[in-house]
Amino acid sequence: MKALEFLKKPGGSENVRVAVVSGAEEYLRAQVVARLLEGFGPEVARDTINGPPAREVGRFDFAGLLDTLRTPSLFGGESVIVLTDADALLGEHAAAFARFLERGETCHRLIVEGNALCAKSAAKSSAKKESLQAAVEAAGGIVVFCDPLYDSPFAGRGPAWQTELTRFLAEQARARGKDLSLEDAYEIQQLVGSNLRELIGEIDKLVTFIGPRKRIEMTDIEEAVGATRTSPAFRLAESIASADLKESLRLSAELFERGAGEQSGGRRVTDDGGIAMMLIGATAQKLRRVGTALDLIARGASFEEAATSVRTHPAFRHQLERQVDAWRERSLAHATFALVELENDLKSAGGPPRELVDRFIVAALGSGAPRRQRRGA
Repeated sequence: MKALEFLKKPGGSENVRVAVVSGAEEYLRAQVVARLLEGFGPEVARDTINGPPAREVGRFDFAGLLDTLRTPSLFGGESVIVLTDADALLGEHAAAFARFLERGETCHRLIVEGNALCAKSAAKSSAKKESLQAAVEAAGGIVVFCDPLYDSPFAGRGPAWQTELTRFLAEQARARGKDLSLEDAYEIQQLVGSNLRELIGEIDKLVTFIGPRKRIEMTDIEEAVGATRTSPAFRLAESIASADLKESLRLSAELFERGAGEQSGGRRVTDDGGIAMMLIGATAQKLRRVGTALDLIARGASFEEAATSVRTHPAFRHQLERQVDAWRERSLAHATFALVELENDLKSAGGPPRELVDRFIVAALGSGAPRRQRRGA
């Protein structure tokens, strides 16, 4: 069962004796475990056991864990044991744990949580993972998969904002009493990335930011989310959108030397690959807005009409106007293609990320970049 399917179901977990919560999306795992515990009721005692890291599996008392699971509570009554971060432990003892479940020896409700405990598809399956899932299901338990949400349209068809991730964000806003369009949810994702915990943090921030107002607008996102992004990555994206080659190369050097600041928790991204991917998301957003404005102007719209259509706040329109002017005679299609090449090179380890970024900047903005093709030319 998928995590979103489980979370949308009202109730249904009160009779669950064994649950495996598996998947790379930590936020969804936490939500599923919380929903399971909520369904068990507050009267059920809870005990959490943290699984060991891989280097310490040999020293972990696995037999003692099984004894704990099979020993009734001293004072009677129900209890639930949550085994967290269980990947390394079950990687070593999956078969023995599956046999334990098949024999029905546990006296407690059991939740096992980890990054990749069960295989969702045959292509990624292994005998150990398949046996664990079969044992859980044979014991009347459930397996909930918490995989990352798709951040691209199904089968690559449809607008970029019609994705599983944007629908989830819109639903989260609705659960908080606010309306958020899929297009605006996509803009939040472009600013923040695809980490659900950080995205939900931004939704919560926006809910507080707009107060009693019902709808979250693009201007709210720019002010409450975009304005807090002090990272050189976003200043670099603005510089690229302004076609300023010299400033873009200077900001690129600053970005990779200092790292990219995150708005939540004061963390900094210092991995070159992570910095480059952050830059790609920010730059794609900026170039897409400039391209849309240029197309509208080419069809006869005024700049003010184009700025309104791409939902640019009046306070930021001078930046958009400068960027539109910068690309009137340049090939935005060439720059976009170069950005796609940068992403492909990063994913295929085509070179050091810093060199690839600078190569993209020169290709997109340098004197050798092609000029813009006029309609009907």
